[in-house]
This record gives sequence, C-alpha cells and structure tokens, in this order.
Amino acid sequence: MTMQFQALFLCMSCVVLTSSVGAHAISKRSDDPNPLSAIVQQLSSRITQLEAKQTADDARLATLEHKVGFKATFSVSTLTPSITGPYKFDRVVFNDGNAYNPILGVFTAPYSGVYTFTFQIFTHLAERAIVDIRVNGNVISRMGLDTVNQSVQSDSTSVTAKLVAGDKVWVEAGSANALDIYGPNHTFFYGALLFVS
Repeated sequence: MTMQFQALFLCMSCVVLTSSVGAHAISKRSDDPNPLSAIVQQLSSRITQLEAKQTADDARLATLEHKVGFKATFSVSTLTPSITGPYKFDRVVFNDGNAYNPILGVFTAPYSGVYTFTFQIFTHLAERAIVDIRVNGNVISRMGLDTVNQSVQSDSTSVTAKLVAGDKVWVEAGSANALDIYGPNHTFFYGALLFVS
C-alpha cells in the first residue's frame, strides 16, 4: 500500500505543479492535444506495475512465512505394514509446521498451495506388491515392486501436487500383498510446501 500512496502523491504533485505553471506555459501541439492526460496515463501505468510487483512480493513472503515440511520413518528395524489404511510412519525425523500426524500416518495440508512428496521403500523378502501415495483417498503416484527373483529391493517415487488447505496425503498399499520391509533410514515418507497459492 505504501508504494500506491507514493505513486498517487507523485501524480497529485504533477497535477499541482502543472496547474501552478499556468495554462500559457503548456504549449499545445497538434500531435499532443492534452499533455496532462499523457502524464496521468504514464503514472497510472506505473501504479499498475507497482501493484503487480507488490502482489508477487506478497506471495513470496507468504511462502517464506509458512514453512511446512516433514520426514518420517519407522521406529522398528523390520516390519510388515497393514495392507489397509495409511502406513503409520511413527518415527518423526522433523515436522516443521506440525502437519504430519505419526499416529494416523497422515499429512494434512495447512495451506492451499503446491507440495512435493517422496516415498522410499526397502524390502527384505521376495514378493510382489503395489504401494501408492494418495490424496484424500485418490492415487496420485503408484509404485510397483517385484522382488521375487531377488532378496531385497529399494525403490522410491516422488510427486508434486496442488492441494487445498485440509487435503490429506498418505502412503497406502495398492494391492492385497503384504510387504516385509526395513524401517529406519530405509523406508520413509517425506513432504514439503513449495509455495502457497
């Protein structure tokens, strides 16, 4: 708002200055019927530019003020997560903004904006399965695992999503096959706010 007032003050000053010079000081030309109108037009255009810049600056500032990010893993060395419902990553590495709930295994978007999510898994038995990242129950990223011909497999998937405040994100089995996985530092769920919108 300060820039708008400065621009308005500048505009008013020009009007006063032009008026004080007197009508005889402004030489009218055939190609410039109203020089005062041209000045007002230029200042109006500048005010519009300053307003657009202020809007962009406000958006950048909002993102800096709303720090949201988390990383969570499992607290046990090996486990077999449930094939129904969210994987409950119960060991929180960090949780800026407190948007991830380790009891439910669910991240809730505190602000509307664009977020990024990554899920990594490390299996230790021969098996086939599908694992999803979901938003409000809908699959936004799917990963297929096939370790039948090998004893271990590590895989990951990342996705960027535009969320509305209150949207819920989690990792869940996409097939009926249970997975035997390694926990800390091997299997984890990560997410962060990129910018608000």
